[in-house]
Amino acid sequence: MASFDYLLKPIHPDRLSRALERVRRAEPQLVASAPAPPRHPHDRVFVRDGERCWLVSLPAIALLEAEGNYTRVHFDGNRPLIRAALQSVEERLDSATFFRVSRTHIVNLRFVERIELTVNDAYVVHLRTGQAVPVSRRHSRRLRDTLSWER
Repeated sequence: MASFDYLLKPIHPDRLSRALERVRRAEPQLVASAPAPPRHPHDRVFVRDGERCWLVSLPAIALLEAEGNYTRVHFDGNRPLIRAALQSVEERLDSATFFRVSRTHIVNLRFVERIELTVNDAYVVHLRTGQAVPVSRRHSRRLRDTLSWER
């Protein structure tokens, strides 16, 4: 059997779809039609932290941050902690808007104000909210490729 692609974790749905399409074209008998991964069906999400509740517009979320098995959601100056792992939240987000920059952070690309290169060739993403989020080496190249015209 031939190798068709190499996927790195976290596996993004569009990347997986492209890899499966290559296999389907080359070896149609190997791959059944795969269902699309579940996306959040609305442009808003219900967020509850203790007794406070919000109906948050997805474009208003600037940053998602892992805290153990929970996720802190940063939006409009609020930072509630929800009972969902960052991985499960990521699976329901649009990968064209939300980008995983490290094991513990996902940023909304629309909030990126600038990207700084540090002394050890690492990136730090600066958001319009004033937050600075370090980018892991593993995700740096993919971030540069996603946001650059150069390939």
